[in-house]
Amino acid sequence: MNKTIAGILENQEKEDEALFLKSSHAIAEQEFTNGDQLLSHMTNLQRQRSCAGRIWNPPVIPVRKTDRVSVRKHTLSQFPYYHSHTFYEFIYVVSGECGQYLHCPAEGGRKETPAEDRLLILHERQLAVLKPGTVHALRPSRPEDLIMKMFVPEPEFRELAEDFGGTKRFFAEQENGPEAPEGTYVYTLESLQWESLLFRLLEELTYERKFQAVAVRSYLSLLLTELCRRPLSPADFELWQKLLTYLDENMAGAGLADFAGRSGYSSSHMGRLIKERLGRSFGEILKQRRLEKAAKLLEETDLTVEEIAVDLGYRNTSGLYKQFGSVYGRNPGAYRKAKREGFG
Repeated sequence: MNKTIAGILENQEKEDEALFLKSSHAIAEQEFTNGDQLLSHMTNLQRQRSCAGRIWNPPVIPVRKTDRVSVRKHTLSQFPYYHSHTFYEFIYVVSGECGQYLHCPAEGGRKETPAEDRLLILHERQLAVLKPGTVHALRPSRPEDLIMKMFVPEPEFRELAEDFGGTKRFFAEQENGPEAPEGTYVYTLESLQWESLLFRLLEELTYERKFQAVAVRSYLSLLLTELCRRPLSPADFELWQKLLTYLDENMAGAGLADFAGRSGYSSSHMGRLIKERLGRSFGEILKQRRLEKAAKLLEETDLTVEEIAVDLGYRNTSGLYKQFGSVYGRNPGAYRKAKREGFG
């Protein structure tokens, strides 16, 4: 993560903390469509922040509103409260995990206790998409969690979905796993492409730039395109996680035969399994993972390019230079410089 994005997220932490210093009237007016109904309960909302482990569950469900696309961190100052929204909400886990209670309608009316609702845990590189009207509550994040939320107004999402055959078709072709109730879709993203696009969108929304509206719509279209491309099933995700763990622990000497042997399969069988279920070969995934690790080390450490190449199992430094340039569009040294100066 470059310094520009880190700075934006830090400012969002400060903004959210300052929000709670505003009057109840200001919060109700800015955040909710039914703010007038909530005012009598806002004192409890403020007080609830000090009640660790509890979820604010008011008689009137707050309905959040927005008329613009936004990307925000799920900040440490936020506390859990049941709410709904008029927009599409995308919740993505960059690192750590995200827990949220999803309200499941009960016979005879709304349930009174969160314990009766379904707890959905999202892990790193998992994404949940919640349709307008979904009632849910996100658990507080921890310092080690980095959770991003993207809000897309319903009219804008509907317009974007036309490129994919319309909203109904867009969601009809998605699988909402067994842990997700109707109206909630969970994705496991095998590459960092979605995450990279999300951070680019965050930066675009933060600063006033020429043709901003065009850029925002383009990023949103690309993000939705990524979701329409082969999400992983639970079984595929298990294989994906097992493979990533192996690669991360054995990056320098990783090989298909070694991974297959540890899993109790022949190289040929494991190779076919990976290609069929993950859509790419072992070698292609290894290359991607090495480059992702190289980029991370260039951003976060002072290791030389030569040291990084050795640590990641490249036979020579020129191999890293060639592969890195073909994917990131610049050599490792230029990439490190741009990231540290906030231009990456």
